[in-house]
Amino acid sequence: MKGHYTIFNGYVLEDYSGGHINLSPRTICNIDMIVEEYSFGKIRVHGKTYTNDVIVTPEKVVCEKWWRKEGHKVFLEDIKQFLLEYSPRIVVFGTGYHGLVKVQREVYSFLEEKGIEIYALPTRDAVRLFNEIATREKSILGAFHLTC
Repeated sequence: MKGHYTIFNGYVLEDYSGGHINLSPRTICNIDMIVEEYSFGKIRVHGKTYTNDVIVTPEKVVCEKWWRKEGHKVFLEDIKQFLLEYSPRIVVFGTGYHGLVKVQREVYSFLEEKGIEIYALPTRDAVRLFNEIATREKSILGAFHLTC
């Protein structure tokens, strides 16, 4: 399944070509993964699988069904309550399998004003970045769109 991302025995496995799982020194790491698996429409976090968009911290899933004002746009009102409640230093947005979700300028402005780092990437890349950063920084919030 192209784009599938998972771990096995603590090692990151990525599918880069036609269903063959490739291991490379760049992708192998022996760390506890928060987001254990992502594929189109499905994400597994801390052992539980979700089929709706989610918002996560390194400790838990803080929103199991993340709905936005407009499906493929992220406005400040869609994320602000989580920013205020969890006060992250870093926010990683997963913009979907094909990267179709657009984080609106007001979100960037708010986060920059607060000194919060922001990343908006296709969800496969966002999951990878979130897991990597979360190994050294616990003040991180991940908001992941699972389809499109």
